[in-house]
Amino acid sequence: MSQQISLENIHNPKVRKELSNLDIDLTDDNTLQLLNIIEFLDNENINLERDNFDLRTRNKDLKKELGSEKHIGSDLN
Repeated sequence: MSQQISLENIHNPKVRKELSNLDIDLTDDNTLQLLNIIEFLDNENINLERDNFDLRTRNKDLKKELGSEKHIGSDLN
């Protein structure tokens, strides 16, 4: 398994720092697999953060839209 693994592919600065402090053998297949898993999880986390941001933005937009129609519901009481 000859792959180019780089800690720069890890976006989370805390994880990258911890990994850089370790004495790891980048020629070991198990280490490479583990780093691939960490990179995958890091990318998944970025996607989740982006999705959460999009949902929060949509939620704010919906609240604004619904807020402008609030008077309709208050007439029913």
